Amino acid sequence: MNLDLVYDRLKMLSYTDISQNDKAIIALLANKVESTILLKCNLAEVPDALTPIIVDRVCGEFLWSLKQLGHLKHFNLESAAKQVILGDATVTFAVGDGDKTPEARLDALLSYLMIEGEDEILCYRQLKW
Repeated sequence: MNLDLVYDRLKMLSYTDISQNDKAIIALLANKVESTILLKCNLAEVPDALTPIIVDRVCGEFLWSLKQLGHLKHFNLESAAKQVILGDATVTFAVGDGDKTPEARLDALLSYLMIEGEDEILCYRQLKW
């Protein structure tokens, strides 16, 4: 998998300071996400069509782990958690949620990223005899 796609997606999500340590964690998480998909679908390799889903899941797992460890600093909770724009698709979390805190919106965003594309993944599932 091209990890530059993950780095670019993290920058879109307002996480711009990617260190060498972050890169090692991201590589580990990318392997984890790919392995999970391969096992779930009983595949030998991940189809190219699932790359955007893997990228979002890796970003979600990475940001979630940083948040849980208290290492998610210098992250703009306001902009990243309100709206995600990818191509023609837009996901807005703050509409009608004016009383939600930025952290609650971040949690919603991370949950979305970590379960992104489940239906698409299941389309590639093969039977195991």
